[in-house]
Amino acid sequence: MARWQEQEGARKQAEEAAYHAARDKACARHRLHRPKIKPVRQRRATMWTEFWTILGWEEEYEGTVPDLVEELVGSERGGLAIWAADEIGHACVTVESYRRRPPLEIKGWDEVVEVGYASPSGTLTLSDGNGDSLTGLTTAGPGAYRVRVHLRGRKLVYQVPDPPDGAVELLIMVFPGEQKKPVVYR
Repeated sequence: MARWQEQEGARKQAEEAAYHAARDKACARHRLHRPKIKPVRQRRATMWTEFWTILGWEEEYEGTVPDLVEELVGSERGGLAIWAADEIGHACVTVESYRRRPPLEIKGWDEVVEVGYASPSGTLTLSDGNGDSLTGLTTAGPGAYRVRVHLRGRKLVYQVPDPPDGAVELLIMVFPGEQKKPVVYR
């Protein structure tokens, strides 16, 4: 019995690893974003969510989930939420951090929304349901930022019962900025 349990555990681990590898491969098929100005940092990840959103927090601000603007992105002091799936699924995420405001890019994106973000410690980290995270998003330390989120693939998620892997693609740009009012570009 112990041997069977060990084999079953190994089989399940291999199955889960293959599942995540297929999702990573689907996201890798998307072209790397070529920003118009050079970011301080650019990272890509396949992020998983079980509750619609990918969350970003700073230490001592964990647990709050801000309301979303246009059902895409929301922020509050020390907390950020970004729509990533219809209840459960993967999103292909690219995060770029800048020292100054990057040019607006809306061509090819279904939705583009920008919100203000107050960073109390300068340590914003995006985390998914698997424990994966993207760090170093607030390059200027504590202070006022803007977070611009680009999305494509939401319609596919809602129209198809089992959307293809890599259907949801997000580009998240983080840069210093004082404006607090959200802006909906598309």
